[in-house]
Amino acid sequence: KELRELKRQKEEIEDKENQMTTPVVTDLSLVKVIYGWFWEIMEERCCPPRRGSTMQRKKFLFIIIYLYCPRYFIGAKMPSGLRGVLSKLFGYNSPSAISDLCHSIVDQYLIYREIRRDVTDIIDKITVRLKNGGYI
Repeated sequence: KELRELKRQKEEIEDKENQMTTPVVTDLSLVKVIYGWFWEIMEERCCPPRRGSTMQRKKFLFIIIYLYCPRYFIGAKMPSGLRGVLSKLFGYNSPSAISDLCHSIVDQYLIYREIRRDVTDIIDKITVRLKNGGYI
């Protein structure tokens, strides 16, 4: 009886993990569109941040990871081609620069409440735009 209960709990956990790690978006051509929305949202603020700052890139990367590859947060790799698209978008010569930026973004999200609020707010707004545009 205990083993059956354990198996049931394990299946529930696996289902929950699959739900939480299923990408919201898979079309890589939308990355540039989402980047435009990101900056539209940022520029609506009373003190818009400077374009191209490292912190803004990190926020955008977190959002892209959340939307395209949430399994990255538990150690999986990014989908093929995503780093390349992002490196071109940021003007980097190598996709490995994207990996370098990604190393601390989860820690910063967890540690700094203001970053967490900001990123969560932007994710919500972008998700609405994705739904309204029929992308998800």
